[in-house]
Amino acid sequence: MTEPPSESGDAWTCDASDSATAPAEAGQPSRVATLRDQFKRSEVQLEARYGELETRRGESAPMDVAFRVVEADRRYAGGLIS
Repeated sequence: MTEPPSESGDAWTCDASDSATAPAEAGQPSRVATLRDQFKRSEVQLEARYGELETRRGESAPMDVAFRVVEADRRYAGGLIS
């Protein structure tokens, strides 16, 4: 088994500037705040896109089949099986 690098600047080390608790520099949001904002925007976009696809479900037989497959997979715990 290999040992993690111990030199300063290696990927295994963390200084105060990399810490999530480090104060944000003048006027810049923290990395955690930036990631939260990006996650929230992505979540909103995905929900909107899902809604669009669901409304078009009745217009397309392949789309309806895809939704049925996903619903059946969720119903029968397909995520656990895979």
